[in-house]
Amino acid sequence: MLYRINKITALIFVFGMALFTNGCKKDNDTSNGNSNTNLVSSHPYNVVWEWNELFLALDKDALGFRPGPGPRALGYLGIAAYEVCVPGMPNFNSLKNLPSFQGSNIPELTNANEIHYPSAVNAAYAYLMSKLFEKVSYFQSARGSHIANTEAGLKLIEDLRISLESKYKAEAGNSKYNASKEWGERVASAIWEWSKTDTYGHEAYLNPLNNDPLKTPYHNWKEASLDANGKRIPGKWAPGSSLYGTRGVTPAFPAYPSGHSTFGGGGAFALAAIWGRPLHPYRPMSRKQN
Repeated sequence: MLYRINKITALIFVFGMALFTNGCKKDNDTSNGNSNTNLVSSHPYNVVWEWNELFLALDKDALGFRPGPGPRALGYLGIAAYEVCVPGMPNFNSLKNLPSFQGSNIPELTNANEIHYPSAVNAAYAYLMSKLFEKVSYFQSARGSHIANTEAGLKLIEDLRISLESKYKAEAGNSKYNASKEWGERVASAIWEWSKTDTYGHEAYLNPLNNDPLKTPYHNWKEASLDANGKRIPGKWAPGSSLYGTRGVTPAFPAYPSGHSTFGGGGAFALAAIWGRPLHPYRPMSRKQN
């Protein structure tokens, strides 16, 4: 089955694939004296491919995942996969020391030679996917959806985890597999806990239009974006006025990994209007709506 991939999703997907392919060009350089001989580049990319295929299958019908929560989820998955693999890429560094990653608490790996990277990545994806889709409902139409409900979506995640786990256990052996799984889950758990500090984005799919104060999460953007005199605070995210003007729409969270910066207020409105409503057909908005 074919799925449409937007530009942000495609870029993050290519980044994930590079963990097991393009990165090998630098990994093979051991002139820096790194004693780690267990390199990510020695493994195929299949585990990343399998999980991204499943993500697209779930995201396609996940209510509230467009326009923002879907790319956000894929961003955190990409960060987790990178951090799981970085010990096996000697010329690459962890992101945890960057200013925007303060508080991420990404763990250290003491012996990279004990890790089977496909097993670790499988564990990380399974952990995070089960969290990111834990409360998701799915689009239903008269033609039907291939995902009936939240439980069916979570079962697809569990089925893929078990399938790949069986394969990788045979490749790595129980001892190495168990160490790899533990490493992948440690990294994924740290990324998940860190992602929850993004109060604007965490579980935003439950209230994607931010128009129901009785639903969580809900943010009073007007209150947060005005000073004591009722004047707009520069740089604060605030939908509503100047609909077809240009303004930033990324919340002021320093580690927000969505990959976009600014676009027209009209564009933001159109995306939310098209993909933010249940049962709304997937088609471009061709005219202004009052």
